[in-house]
Order: sequence, then structure tokens, then C-alpha cells
Amino acid sequence: MRIGIIHPEIRFRGGAENLTLWLAAGLQGRGHQVTVFAAGLDTRQWPELDLSGIDFVDLPDHSTKFWHQPRRSRKHGRIIAAKAPQLDLLMAGNYPSYLWLADALPGLSPRPATLMFCQEPYRNHYYVETDWPTIDYVNSGRKTLPFHDVLARHVRYREGKHRFGKRPLARWYDRRRLKHVDHILANSEFSSRNASKAFQRPVEALLLGAPDPHTEGGPPSMEGREGVLVLMGWHRAKNPEAILGAALQLKSMGRQDIRFTVSGRIIDAEQQSFVHEHGIADLIRLVGFVSEEEKHRLLASARLCLFVPWAEPFGLVPVEAMLHGTPVVAAHIGGPAEVVADGETGVLVDESDPEAIAKAIVDLYDDLPRLESMSRAARLRAEQHFSLAGFIDRFEAKAVELVDRFGPNQG
Repeated sequence: MRIGIIHPEIRFRGGAENLTLWLAAGLQGRGHQVTVFAAGLDTRQWPELDLSGIDFVDLPDHSTKFWHQPRRSRKHGRIIAAKAPQLDLLMAGNYPSYLWLADALPGLSPRPATLMFCQEPYRNHYYVETDWPTIDYVNSGRKTLPFHDVLARHVRYREGKHRFGKRPLARWYDRRRLKHVDHILANSEFSSRNASKAFQRPVEALLLGAPDPHTEGGPPSMEGREGVLVLMGWHRAKNPEAILGAALQLKSMGRQDIRFTVSGRIIDAEQQSFVHEHGIADLIRLVGFVSEEEKHRLLASARLCLFVPWAEPFGLVPVEAMLHGTPVVAAHIGGPAEVVADGETGVLVDESDPEAIAKAIVDLYDDLPRLESMSRAARLRAEQHFSLAGFIDRFEAKAVELVDRFGPNQG
């Protein structure tokens, strides 16, 4: 098959960027011709991938400002349309790449089958559909998290932006453009339900996968591992309040020996003040952004991985942790709840309850036999359900189906 993949930009390692290039390289390795379109390309951060056989098309830089989008989208669409007749399937990913796809299609003949692979609906446009767990928490009246009032103000502000101003017009524009796209996939059942509401059309789930970091042998045993690893960007959607609250609970339980290593964006000044005022600086080690090699070393050396974001669409972190045989304490809503088997490969917890998170960590941390059993189960589940080869198998089968139904030879 000849497959085109459109992504907003590929310059820095992130979940969506990793998946785009893992998929492109995997399909190319199976004999498919792959073209990748992106508004900004720099693949040097993926030296482990063989990308030499892929045709990369660098689109002009794009603006996410709504009023600039239609003109820039048409410009991108014309560039994509020039290549589209040579393709059997054309797939777009995150916003605004699916708008570029829609603008490439009018008058196109022959027309390839078209697909949107939705990581999650664009939160700036679809906040109510994507972040309903956060909204439900604020509406519940519970105040279990540090900085609750800050979070509540943020939620009310985002709800207002969702209902007024340009957001309703942006959603109408999205839905109008997506009528031109043959099929929509999402990366989890959770995302599928949210996207179906957002786009007002059926969306099918297709679970993701990640590369196996072990070339020989299995993951290291729990003997010698220590600490809890937190891989996250330190921004509101990743729920840093729960990390701070759980650390505070661990201190109150007398478990200062259980320390968090937090990799990602450094916390802001107000959160740093909270850490020092409550005496939990020794429980949280901030390491900032790390290389892929260091990330895998941290995952393999931690006794537990903690991943409790709000409304995470899928979450590659639990998959990567499980491939290292590291049990995961994960949010009970969203994609992580579909990855982690509760009580078998980790524990699902209420992401708005720091006391429950801390208790789950303490209950597991010293129980090495249970951790060893979970480690083996985690590794097996990741291999069986979330391998990169399995993900490419699923995508390849869906691509064949869509080309047979909608491809250039079907019209």
C-alpha cells in the first residue's frame, strides 16, 4: 500500500510524535510506501529508527490561531493534494492536521481512502467532552487536592471558553470539515466515546503499542529497585496536585523512605513553595526532561510507576512501565484504566484522592512477592496487548479494510 500520514509537526519527542514515526517506520519496514507530511520536520531525535525509506514532506509553519487557520489550511491542503493521487490511504492525526486533510480532498481524482487517527479531541475546542472527569470532581464539592481553588477557577474558565466566543464556531467548522473524512479511529475506548460526542459521528477504538526495550532477557527483578517514578509534564492535565498531595500523605504516614522521582516539566514557583512549606522536598526529586536511554533506566530501576493524570486519552507511560516489568499505580478513569489490569499488573486509584494514592503505594511497596508477581503479569500483558508489532498489525488490517471500501478503485 501507499500510505500518507499527516502530523502537525515532528520536532520534539512526545507521545503523538513517537507514535507517528513508530508507525511510519513499521509500515515502511513491512514493504509499504510511506509519505509523512508535517509543518516542521526534524527527525534527529529518533536515531534508533530507520527512516531512510520514508518520503518526508515539510509543510510551511502553521498557526493555531483560529482566524488564521482556514487560509493556512488551504495552503497545506494544496501541497498534500499534489501527492494524494499517488496514495491509497491518507491519514491525519492531531488538530489541525485533519483540517489540512479535508482541504486536500475537494476535486481530487483519484481520491485515496481517508482516515483520522484521533489521539484525543483538541482540548481547546472540546473541553467539556475531553475533561469531564475534572469537571465532575470540581462539581462534586470535594476538596481533596492541594490547590483545589486554583483548579476550580481553571475549570470554570475553560467551561466558559467552551460555551462562548469562537469555540462553538471552531467545533462547527471541525465537524463540517470532518464530513469529508471516511473513517475516524481513536487510541482507546475512552477516547472513542469522547470523540464520538465531540465530532457527532461514530469513532472506532484501535489500541496503541510501544517498542520493547529489552533485546535479550527479561526485566530486572524487584530486588534492588527503589522509589516511585512519575513521568509527566508538570501541567494541569497531568494532575500534579495529586502528586503533591500523595507525597504529603506519605509524610503523614511516616513513609519518608518512599521517594518520587519526577521527570518532566519543572513545577512552578507556587508549587515549589508548597513543597518546601510542607517539608516534602526530600520526598520529590525533580530531574526535568531526560533522554530516552535515561527514561528506560529510570523505569527499569523503579519499584512502582505512578500515573494519575486527568482524563488521559491513552497513556504510553503505563505501557512502557509494564514492558519493564514495573507495576503501575494508575488513574481509574481514562486510557490508563484500559492498560493496567487492576490488582494484576498494578492498582487503579481515584486520581482526585491523594490519601487513596498514598495508601495504594504503601500497600504495594514493601510486598516484594506481590510486586514480583505483578511485574511478570505486567510484562506479559504489555507483550500480548500493547506491543508495537501488535499495534501495526491492527492498523495494517484496518488500512486494508478502508482501502477496499473507500480507496481509489472503489469510486
